Amino acid sequence: MTARKIPEILKITGRESRQADTSPAEKVLWWEIRAGKFYWKKFVRQYPTYVYTDDSGVEKFVLPDFSCKKYKVIVELEGNAHDIEKVYLLDEVKEKLLEADGYKILRFKNEEVLKDLASVLQKIKKEIS
Repeated sequence: MTARKIPEILKITGRESRQADTSPAEKVLWWEIRAGKFYWKKFVRQYPTYVYTDDSGVEKFVLPDFSCKKYKVIVELEGNAHDIEKVYLLDEVKEKLLEADGYKILRFKNEEVLKDLASVLQKIKKEIS
């Protein structure tokens, strides 16, 4: 896999996203999977992930909620904004691009994380084992 130079604007955007207030569900899940404490697997949060290079040679990235690059697993949490058709369609496009690069995308509703965290963690564990 070729190392890609992440554009500075994406580094800034990712940093700002990580520092911004996150949903309670994101906080809960991040607490469980951060710093390699989830089965010693390294997850990152809001970190740019390459998806393709367009016709003009510009590399395109997405900022998934959480990703484990070694196992090519991305975890996306969905709040109310994901019920909006435009957001849903954009998510669908990003998911196809990521899957084409070998990523497995796991999607969970915020309520699912808050009400049944054990089940969510079990599903994530299954993908990284």
